Amino acid sequence: PKTLIKCKIPEYSFIKLAMFDMMGREVKILYEGFIRPGEYQYEFDGTVLASGVYFYRIEAGTYKATKKMVLMK
Repeated sequence: PKTLIKCKIPEYSFIKLAMFDMMGREVKILYEGFIRPGEYQYEFDGTVLASGVYFYRIEAGTYKATKKMVLMK
């Protein structure tokens, strides 16, 4: 139930990387704060969550993306 989420940040900016359940409730914030340009990876540990479909959303400056993931135990 662990995975790495990788992202590349092109400029110094405030980012928020959060996990959501199917109902749209925020279940975990993986990172929130300012970071410098570069490549980053964040570990998601879903051992306390139930198996199912989750979404992770990254917001960095004006960029926003939501991706789907399946948690299987």
